[in-house]
Amino acid sequence: MIPAGRPTLTFAMDLYSRTILAAVLTYEPPSIYTIMSCVQLLTTPKLALAAAFPEFADLWADKHGKPDTIIVDNALEQVGVSFQDACEDAGINVLWAPVKNPEYKAPVERLFGTFNKKLFHKLAGGVPLPPNLMKQMGLDPSKDATTTRSQLEGLIHQTIRDSYQYEEHAGIQAAPETLWRRGLAKRREIIDDVNFLASAFGTTDTALLTREGIRFKGMRFHDPVVTSKLLNDLAHRTAKRGRRKGSATALVKIKYNPADISQISVWNDEAKPTKGYEILPNLDARYTRGGLGTWHHERVKEWANAEGLPFSTDDERWDARNRLRIVIDNSAPKAKFAAMRRKRRLLEPPKPALTGNLVVHGTVVPGVLAARPSDVPVTLPAHAREGDGIPEKGPRRGGKKAERTAAETRARKKAERDSQSSSATPAGKKAASAMDASFDLEDADAYAADYERRMQELKRSK
Repeated sequence: MIPAGRPTLTFAMDLYSRTILAAVLTYEPPSIYTIMSCVQLLTTPKLALAAAFPEFADLWADKHGKPDTIIVDNALEQVGVSFQDACEDAGINVLWAPVKNPEYKAPVERLFGTFNKKLFHKLAGGVPLPPNLMKQMGLDPSKDATTTRSQLEGLIHQTIRDSYQYEEHAGIQAAPETLWRRGLAKRREIIDDVNFLASAFGTTDTALLTREGIRFKGMRFHDPVVTSKLLNDLAHRTAKRGRRKGSATALVKIKYNPADISQISVWNDEAKPTKGYEILPNLDARYTRGGLGTWHHERVKEWANAEGLPFSTDDERWDARNRLRIVIDNSAPKAKFAAMRRKRRLLEPPKPALTGNLVVHGTVVPGVLAARPSDVPVTLPAHAREGDGIPEKGPRRGGKKAERTAAETRARKKAERDSQSSSATPAGKKAASAMDASFDLEDADAYAADYERRMQELKRSK
């Protein structure tokens, strides 16, 4: 068994009741996958979780809904285009907590403090003291870390049930469960189309669609029927001079799950009667079976190239992945702790938040998942979005400071180029006259006058 290292835990909390609506445990570092998975679990019933941990089914019953607004910090994965585009598709507003203002995230920070005190610091291999102090005391958490992932997930659910959800919360003077049930009796918006969520909450990119499908990250995604339908709907928007000779093409918006590259979703805003995503499967079905993320694919590819292994067909890629697994298994006992965590990440790709086909049998009010009279299925804004759906780039990360740094960098590089060009000018040769320092390119009259002056100088020099 390879030690897993320290996992990442992501929480989603309802601010009104302080109820935990999603908890995602993964070996992945904080990334677009972790935040997207958390939002997916937040908006959908916990059917898979209830099946895996039936003893906690009552805890997670009815713990879902479409939030009006999500408050997140300024981590890179949460200010990017993909997260913003997914929330726009689902009709969720996003607020970013101001930098260096921890009070905007106080409830969640307090929640992690509660879990550290009641669970994590008490576990075998926990770190209840500063690392330097533990080293002085001769305590090595890595030697005592024996908790498996499934055990840790069960302990998290148990802590929520026994020490949090039904206990009085000092901040709201009530138990989170009490206020959550009170809120449910009034009104709750839900997202009916679970399959749409699986496509919408993914990393956004663009790709060229041809009759052979889409080539993306060195793999081909194709289905003859779906590809033909997409080209029939979208190819007419591509200018003739931009098309490949004798072939229809279209630049399309795609979304993919970083934890599962077995398929990609292509946005079709010309679909009738409703706009939506079309699924193109990965033709390397054997290679991606069992779950394979983009990070894992890149590592397998790097290892295969380093070992000189063929890596073109589905069978060749599967063989390289299997060989790497054997190498990791054999070398694990000798690896250092940091290397072990990387190896565990390679061996255990992250699981998609929504797995399988969600089918619920029963008598409910209109709407697949609207099991309460107060539940209100919403029409997703994505179905009404105009254009090709390709999002614009967001504002520069870092605000005014980043703008100043970028301006200084451009000025420095320009000065270096000018210095190099002036030093390369042959001696005795007259350099081109520079424009006056007060010249403004936006002033059309000044530009015309300066152009005329330079033309006259050129004639005199000849």
